[in-house]
Amino acid sequence: MRTHRAVVAAVLVLGVGAPAAAAHDAEIFATNNTAIITDPADPRLDDPLIAFEREASRLIEDGGGRVRGSDLLDGVFFDSGSGSTTFERSRVFAVGGVEPDELHTIADTIRARFSQQSVLTFDRLPASDPRVDGVELDVPSVTADELRTGLLNDRPAAERLFGGSVTQADHLRLVAAVEDRQFALDFAQRIGGDAKRARIAYGDREFVEGPLPVRVEQRTLIVEGTADPDDLALAFEGGRVRVGDATFARHRFDRVRVDLGDGLDTLTISGRRRVELSAQGDRVRFDEVELDNTDVLQVETGDGADTLAVGDLSATDTFQVIADLGAGADRATVYGSEDGDQISFGTFGVLAPTYVLFDQPERIDRLTIDGRGGDDILSASVDSMAVTLVGGAGDNVLLGGPGDDLLVGGPGFDDARGGLGRDTAKLGGDFDRFSWRAGDGSDSVDGGASRDSVFMEGSSAAETFTVKRGRIVHDSDVLTVDDLEELNLVAGGGADTIDVADRPGLELVDVSLAGLPITAKGDNAADRVLVDGTPGRDRLTLTGKGTTATLTGLQAKVNVSHAEPADTLRIDTGRGRDDVDTSAFTPGVIGLQILD
Repeated sequence: MRTHRAVVAAVLVLGVGAPAAAAHDAEIFATNNTAIITDPADPRLDDPLIAFEREASRLIEDGGGRVRGSDLLDGVFFDSGSGSTTFERSRVFAVGGVEPDELHTIADTIRARFSQQSVLTFDRLPASDPRVDGVELDVPSVTADELRTGLLNDRPAAERLFGGSVTQADHLRLVAAVEDRQFALDFAQRIGGDAKRARIAYGDREFVEGPLPVRVEQRTLIVEGTADPDDLALAFEGGRVRVGDATFARHRFDRVRVDLGDGLDTLTISGRRRVELSAQGDRVRFDEVELDNTDVLQVETGDGADTLAVGDLSATDTFQVIADLGAGADRATVYGSEDGDQISFGTFGVLAPTYVLFDQPERIDRLTIDGRGGDDILSASVDSMAVTLVGGAGDNVLLGGPGDDLLVGGPGFDDARGGLGRDTAKLGGDFDRFSWRAGDGSDSVDGGASRDSVFMEGSSAAETFTVKRGRIVHDSDVLTVDDLEELNLVAGGGADTIDVADRPGLELVDVSLAGLPITAKGDNAADRVLVDGTPGRDRLTLTGKGTTATLTGLQAKVNVSHAEPADTLRIDTGRGRDDVDTSAFTPGVIGLQILD
């Protein structure tokens, strides 16, 4: 229906054969005319619109509606500027089996297909429904000439009702605002209508001038934003999906497509226990949902054990994900890119290729940060969630936080430190290193394949380090080790004791007796290094020069650096006939005790 100005009502005259009200849910009033016709004798007004009827009916069926019937209309419209009337041939389609948004979408499809400014729809509803904003009057005994004359002679009615449509028969159906019900009925009676036999239906009338921002098209739920900042909510509620105030049955669509347009836009997703966000081209995908032009994504999984995964979304418009995982033991994973990343977890959230902020996380929640490809630096500085750092491919640095962390290396070189808490490190392939400092607590390290090392750093206090089978004990802390080949230890200040009596699996024990920070000299304290031989015959060689002494001949080479004369290296060869060659040892490098 072509309009010339803002429309507040419409008058339509139908043939006697119009379908009964109970046979359909709604009406669509439309035309294919784009011309302005001022002559009532114009031959274009004789077109029965058969081809238009077929095409429009197909569009209705394709949109999910069922065409119950179609009637030809002759429109008469009042032009308030010139005080004259214009004319138009159109059709009304009785449509069944449609939801309100489907009705709108079908009407807009017809509008666009036939280049119309607007298409009128009337969706029938019970009179008590709060959505009712219009009435449809079916009044017998009105002709087209009577309608035209009535509009020309009754300026208030023409201005208020604007116009309508008539057929060769004498049935008038008039759609008006619900508050104009009596006004329209009185007008129909004044132009000859039989008001006593008039039928009244209530419903939602709309002049469709464009697509709905939220609608279902071709089994796809489409959500569109505006050029301004938008803040929308997409809620999955069992068999229905709610978008703002609109609700859609889940069986009506297979996909969801969201495009929020320009502006700084936020979309809140709720009702999904498992959300895995990934980038497909320049769009964000999870399950059947595709997001475009969505800057901030808020995910609310609710209470219970939920799962959230956030991939590298840097190629999309989404730069921030806000996660509210609710109560319960939840699992979240944040992925890096295939390039080198620096990803950190702190009170600010996770700084990654996509910024992830957790709203009220719990310590029973598990956060995994996976660096994926490239040489990555992954770190944590808070224990608001249990943390797993996964280096992935490349050479990586893994820095745990104050909680009980899990550090997982990959096929490249990994440099890991657990920090405070009871941490576990699984270092993977290639040469890897695990660092431990006094005060870090009791940790567990599995070096995995290849040659791996542990770096331990004491403090300025007097401490005892004891190397045992599968353990390295520091005072009350225990570092459980497996598949480690090197121990590098800096004792720090104080009179320390380093007991490396039992060294299964180790190939090198490197002990520095320097203070902290490390200098070329020792720590000016009397440190002791204890080395035991084997029960069998040992052939040992001790060399020493400057401040370094080296003992070979055992499974593990023992190297002591930053030594002073006040320090002691005690070698207990144990049982058996043993030999200790000290010919290359310079006296005074370190105090020496050899027990046989």
